[in-house]
Formats: sequence, C-alpha cells, structure tokens
Amino acid sequence: MRHPRYPETIGLDLALREIAPGHQVAADPCCLTREDWEKLHATYSGKTADEVI
Repeated sequence: MRHPRYPETIGLDLALREIAPGHQVAADPCCLTREDWEKLHATYSGKTADEVI
C-alpha cells in the first residue's frame, strides 16, 4: 500500500529541520501531522513556528 502523498516525497530533501525547540522532523508529508507540516513549511518561508499557530 502506498500513502496518497507518496509522490510528493520523491526527490525531496528529507533532512531534519527544527520546527520547535527540541522538535525536529523530516519534510515527509506521509509522516507528519497537518500542524507539523505547516510549521515545517513556515521554517522554509522565514517565519517562526509560533507565527503559524
């Protein structure tokens, strides 16, 4: 079985990023909650995770 968002992961850099103090995640849409996914993308846009909540 494949996750419906699996195609989005192909070619992604899945290095860990810190989305909150001590909370590191990989940019894998198959493994993150929607809230963590939004926090992760905020780190790429220059916002802090707190600005997304």
